[in-house]
Amino acid sequence: MEWIGDGLRFQCQPGCGRCCTRSVREGSVFLEPEDLERLARALQLSPSEFARDFTVDERGELALAMDDDGDCRFLASGRCLVYRDRPLQCRAYPFLPKEGFTPLESPHTWRYEQQFCPGIGQGRLYRKEEIAAILRDRVDVDGFEG
Repeated sequence: MEWIGDGLRFQCQPGCGRCCTRSVREGSVFLEPEDLERLARALQLSPSEFARDFTVDERGELALAMDDDGDCRFLASGRCLVYRDRPLQCRAYPFLPKEGFTPLESPHTWRYEQQFCPGIGQGRLYRKEEIAAILRDRVDVDGFEG
């Protein structure tokens, strides 16, 4: 992460929701065990009911099921319906590695991700230490509810 320098700018853009659609980019939202528990509780379901109704097996890992268009089933009018309880992968975007790809690998990969996300390069500066804490402690990145 030496190339980061003073830090990187990121601010989720209101009403965007592009990272929640497959129309922009293929990908899956993988769930940690605590994600499953939190989402099930938010929807007043048991974890097994949530898993049955809202997940799929992606190469042996639990992932959110998408709707027929490939969009997240919890995205409505550009807003996340489970924002307070969203999965870690969503909470830590764009800093958390996903499916073997990390936008933090180099300036090139950061710029590459920018073509999919208009919030990259915008808004507040995340210092290198903050980014390290997000990766280490799996804390939230500031954002909008969609």
